[in-house]
Amino acid sequence: MSLSDLTRREFLRLGALSAGAAIVGMPAAAEAKPLEELNPYNFSARVYHNPLPVVVLFYEADVDLKNDRSLEPSRRMEQVVEALADKYEGQVAFFRVAIDHDKLSREVAQRIFGVPDSSPLTAMYSRFDVLTGRKEAHNFQIDTKTGGPKDDGWLKLFLENTDYWIQQNLFGKSPDGDRKLYRYEGQVELHEVGVMQ
Repeated sequence: MSLSDLTRREFLRLGALSAGAAIVGMPAAAEAKPLEELNPYNFSARVYHNPLPVVVLFYEADVDLKNDRSLEPSRRMEQVVEALADKYEGQVAFFRVAIDHDKLSREVAQRIFGVPDSSPLTAMYSRFDVLTGRKEAHNFQIDTKTGGPKDDGWLKLFLENTDYWIQQNLFGKSPDGDRKLYRYEGQVELHEVGVMQ
């Protein structure tokens, strides 16, 4: 049986997530709280009207219809986002949205959620953009990040980069001490986009 044959619950039951998490310094599965699942009916209220900045993981549903192991990066990215949800509890709201494989579901998701057709995809929403200085009464989309760790060896790097992304873009903090701002802009890697306001 391969990882792609397991549901998330079965994977956790086997303890593989806990063991892998310990290796890269992430909370074990028993410690990490699961992310709240959003749908088209509650997305606007929970994301755009949330008093906190928001990070949403758009992931592939638990059935690998393509039979190509494409669920593994989604499951690993969920581990990363859950670890960060624990770290930023009370400061940032974290959610997840399941996106099905079929073309119609993906087109509907693009229209409703306003994100590119890619999963896993992590989107960031805030009332303030540290790059442009834009302020709004409600959260708006700041940046999107595509992809997830291809194997367990990438978990720590994805955790560190995603944490850096959050610190810079939601809190205006620069761990490097400079004012340079880095974003994904729908890509897999961070790149410099300007200076923080």
